[in-house]
Amino acid sequence: MNNIGQKLFSLRNVNGRKVSAKLVADKLGKTVQAIYGYEKGTIIPDILVLKKFAEFYNVPLIEIVGSDEYEGIRVSDIAQKPIEKEEDKPSQEVTHISTQMYEELKKELDYFKEKLDEANSTIKQLVSIMANGVGKLEGNTVPSYYVHNLAQSALIVG
Repeated sequence: MNNIGQKLFSLRNVNGRKVSAKLVADKLGKTVQAIYGYEKGTIIPDILVLKKFAEFYNVPLIEIVGSDEYEGIRVSDIAQKPIEKEEDKPSQEVTHISTQMYEELKKELDYFKEKLDEANSTIKQLVSIMANGVGKLEGNTVPSYYVHNLAQSALIVG
């Protein structure tokens, strides 16, 4: 058992009140075997695991580590940063669904952009007809039903 392992074991067994390894494992998202491995020194925890232990036992991280440096990392720097919890990260399933929804929404957006472009084109044609006088467009006679159909298209599409 190394110093960190001894400290973890003593924190779990403080003042005769023993906290089960299962409870610690569940709270830290680890297995019971991993908790025992950390305490015996057969598994070397990284600094973020030690930070989770410190938060669980409500002690300063430096108290568990015993100095301000662990594996080349300043403990005081790590102690200030919040731990990103697994439940804060989107699951693979949520990420997949989000990607799928994004693709579907993008297709719908492209469809509506296309319809908007069509409506704008129709409106430009109507404005041109009106500017040249109803019934005339670039010297040609425009049937009134064509103007009516364009106006209807603009209302339906737009």
